[in-house]
Order: sequence, then C-alpha cells, then structure tokens
Amino acid sequence: MKSVFALYVAIWQLSLIECSFDAAVPVGNTDVIIHAVYPCDGVDPSTYSEIELKDDGNEKWVEFMIQMDQAIDDTFTANMVVDQWKNGAWEENIYNTDGTLCDMKEQFARKCWYKLAEASEPKADPTNCYVAPGTYIGKKYQAAGDDLDIPSMLFGTFRVRFDVFNEENDLFFCTMIELEASPK
Repeated sequence: MKSVFALYVAIWQLSLIECSFDAAVPVGNTDVIIHAVYPCDGVDPSTYSEIELKDDGNEKWVEFMIQMDQAIDDTFTANMVVDQWKNGAWEENIYNTDGTLCDMKEQFARKCWYKLAEASEPKADPTNCYVAPGTYIGKKYQAAGDDLDIPSMLFGTFRVRFDVFNEENDLFFCTMIELEASPK
C-alpha cells in the first residue's frame, strides 16, 4: 500500500490545477507528458521511499517502493505547490493548495488511488483512506489524464511538489514531478 500511496502521490500531482486562471482549458483537451518523477531534495521525510519514472519508448510508468513505520489515515495533511517554466526560469508558486490527504484524494484522484491500491504489493483497500504500516512495492503503475477529477489545466511546463504530513505535522513523504501540458 505504501507503494500505492507513492504512486498515487505522483499521479495526483498531475492534477496540477483546479483553478480560475483565464488560460486554463478542460483537461480532456490536454495531453500531459511526464518528464521526471523524483524525491524532493534537501528534506528528510520520516518515510523511506524510492520512486522512478520508466520509459521504454512506447509507454511510461512509475515504479516505487515505500517503507512506512506509521499508518496513513485521515489525520494526514498534504500540500501541493506548482511552479511553471517561463522565460528560461521557474516561476514559483503559481498554484498552491493544501488540505487533508483523504479529502484531496476524494476530490481529485479517486481513480488514481484505486489504480495505486491495485498496483501495489501488498494490495491496499482502495475504498478507504487507511494504509497500514509496512513496505509496499509497485512495478508498473500507470494512470491517464481522465483518471483525475479536475476540471481544467494550463498549458506549459510545470514542476509540482507534493508534501504529505502526519498528525504531528512531521514531513512524512515528499515527491516532485516535472511535466508538460499541451493541446491535444
């Protein structure tokens, strides 16, 4: 389930922007290409994880491993910060949202969470927001844009940071995704 959670986090970051930007377009009109998935630099989360984007030239997928000493439950919170590449540099914090991890999962990424739960070994229950402590591995997790429950997205190149905090507000998990969104 830990690996499922790690994959969920990575894919959920693709949700990017449920926003009111004038340039935003319906997600169905957007192609998203993931360029990189990696742990955050310069932080020491309480959970050990490895996450890697794989590409065989025909398709991309995420492989992951996460070791958790603590269960994920409805006390966990999350923060997502989106930066956009403009004029040769990152324009930081163009979008920022936070809330409980369970609410964010329900609002933005139920299908992604379900696919993560199914892809992880051991499997997790995709119907609730509890992941038992343990080691979880995912070998080939894939999700599509229509697995996200977001109404709109901007075009461009983005860097998304997703932090998850436990009940004590200690950093539990942190991952980065770099992606490009373009018109279909």
